Amino acid sequence: MKFLYLFLILIGVMFFEKISNKLLGIKPIKIWKNSGGNLDRLGRFIIMFIFLCVLPFLVWNDINMKWYWITYFTVIIGFRAVLEWLYVRETKQYRTTILSLVVGIILFINLDYFIPGVY
Repeated sequence: MKFLYLFLILIGVMFFEKISNKLLGIKPIKIWKNSGGNLDRLGRFIIMFIFLCVLPFLVWNDINMKWYWITYFTVIIGFRAVLEWLYVRETKQYRTTILSLVVGIILFINLDYFIPGVY
């Protein structure tokens, strides 16, 4: 059930990013279609590998897992924002990525207040 809430938050943040792109007049450009594509794939793989290696060493309780996922999404989306700033700076797309990161973190931290009993 917790993964369903996590999935709903991710869908909500993606929807929020699409709406903020339209409101700010930003035409999104895919990073992997530019010269940063190889660096994007390599960076995401390294980050995922590090986080998967750390996963067995966590104490398995809800608080630790909550902060694990918050840290993972912050690092992944932060890495994406840095690459957007480096490779597609002229579109200002990195602004909506950072904005959706902040909204997603706020929603994820306060998930227990929105839906009691999740954590």
